[in-house]
Amino acid sequence: MDGYATHIEPLVKAALATPGNILELGCGDYSTPILAAIAHSRGDYLVVCASDPAWADRYQDVADEIIIVDWAHFQVPGGDWGLVFLDNEEHAPQRILRLQQLKPRCKTIVMHDASQARECSGFDICTSGFAHADMYEKHVPWTLTLTC
Repeated sequence: MDGYATHIEPLVKAALATPGNILELGCGDYSTPILAAIAHSRGDYLVVCASDPAWADRYQDVADEIIIVDWAHFQVPGGDWGLVFLDNEEHAPQRILRLQQLKPRCKTIVMHDASQARECSGFDICTSGFAHADMYEKHVPWTLTLTC
């Protein structure tokens, strides 16, 4: 399996099971069109946050809003979110720090590259306090689903 698509099965499962608007941190050829289709099919919207304007521009026709961000100063966009997909340009140690920042603002978080994140020293602290955690290990890199 393509290493950039190992998250699709748990992401689609979580997106279909979680009502509400979708926030995608990062964007990609696999996730962004699928998340947009799921959100739009039920009358919700998809907001994408990305740090690379050229890459994000590829998804102008599918996302409802694209916000260009500096991850060092990132703030979660206003409102509450059903699902947040965390697959941004940050490396695993920085990415796991987003989990507690996102937790009060959403119902479900799906994080790609969880196999790398799991090796980080702060992983257990950053994933603590969630109602449920499920590590999808069928394909590498792994994907983590957290229920808030």
